[in-house]
Amino acid sequence: MARISILAIPVSTDSHRHPSIRQDFATAFDIIKVASLGMEFMTVLPGSELNAGGRPLSGGEQYEPNAIGYATSKDGLKWTKHENNPIFRPVSENAWEKERVTACQVVRQGDWYLIFYIGFRDRDHAQIGVARSRDGISDWQRHSANPIIRPGKDKWDHDAVYKPYAIFDGRRWLLWYNGRRGGVEQIGLALHDGEKLGF
Repeated sequence: MARISILAIPVSTDSHRHPSIRQDFATAFDIIKVASLGMEFMTVLPGSELNAGGRPLSGGEQYEPNAIGYATSKDGLKWTKHENNPIFRPVSENAWEKERVTACQVVRQGDWYLIFYIGFRDRDHAQIGVARSRDGISDWQRHSANPIIRPGKDKWDHDAVYKPYAIFDGRRWLLWYNGRRGGVEQIGLALHDGEKLGF
């Protein structure tokens, strides 16, 4: 059986510029290959390793990508975009994420795929949400308690919380995230006891 790699790609269409950042994964999955997906990127940020051998990626040359796409590959070099991209978009009725959704981490949990993602209410204010899907592509169900991680009023993460990375350690969920207040960005940790997230 052929090995299939999976890639989730945030897609950007706005005009705000984002500094160019390349991390180690970009050496194996270079900018030209990302551009071959039909999206021009200066920034490639690796996400978590997926069981199928790929990684979700955030990419963009603008301030932040607008939505999340999906692509597959048999060899990790040549990628095919899903025909229904983007597969995960902002919901305008949800004030906290109406501007854009981006920077996902996809985790398999039983029969579901969980997506931890950033939602922006405007250009500078972000929070973290979670949704689930049976196939990891369609029919995403957002959690009714979203955003699950919110900025703390007058705290170190007062302006934005973003860049989620979650694991289940067998007893509880641990979710690391970046928080920002003014120009200072730091890393925080949120905990949730038990495996069930209350969907």
